[in-house]
Amino acid sequence: MDKKYPSNIVYHDKTNNSKTKNKSSFLKSLITTLLIVFAFRTLVGEPFHIPSSSMLPNLMAGDYILVSKSSYGYSKYSMFFPLPDYIKGRLFAKLPARGDVVVFRNPKNDKINFIKRVIGLPGDKIKVIGGVVYINNNPIERLQLDNYIANINSNITQYKEVLESKKSYQVIHEYNDDVSVSNTGIYTVPENNLFVMGDNRDNSMDSRFLDDVGYIPVENLVGQAKMILLSFGFNSDDFFRFDRFFKKIV
Repeated sequence: MDKKYPSNIVYHDKTNNSKTKNKSSFLKSLITTLLIVFAFRTLVGEPFHIPSSSMLPNLMAGDYILVSKSSYGYSKYSMFFPLPDYIKGRLFAKLPARGDVVVFRNPKNDKINFIKRVIGLPGDKIKVIGGVVYINNNPIERLQLDNYIANINSNITQYKEVLESKKSYQVIHEYNDDVSVSNTGIYTVPENNLFVMGDNRDNSMDSRFLDDVGYIPVENLVGQAKMILLSFGFNSDDFFRFDRFFKKIV
């Protein structure tokens, strides 16, 4: 005689139930991780790759840097994905200091990130004469250092610039001080804008080129470059540039 089971009892498949719980747990963990990454990259910091030599000798192509998002407040460019154009301004806005190294969106093409050094603040008058940068008619102190050795066939003139705040950093001039980028007219920095230059003064597309970059709206700031996280060369001899790992950016 067959054994009968009460019709009001439901028998569960424990195997399927366990699989469902595992899937649900995985999805929750994935969403939580994505939210943490989103919050960190938007509010705290984001890694960027240096693709060119415009910031030599301080930053090299192949450096991976950490950019602080909170240093100057937040705008639509703080996000790592596009936001609508009608979103304007900055939240918790703070101006950079002269000498800060900043990442920003090129105002002529805001799909592209640039990295340069802040030289002029709103209202400043900037000019370059014989390679010497003048801020409001006062020259930035420039001390000549040993040549920068880019390779065995290239010794490049190197200087230390010292700002009034005593912040200092190194710059290089690959050519002589008679070239056009070393002798400019006067740039008057508009309100809510910045004037930026690359540390590789003769090989940098920056605010000196008004048609290509020009003045940088404060809104276009992504953040302040703080540290080199990792650095990789382009040949087997210096593929891992360990001496640059976790180096502070000045």
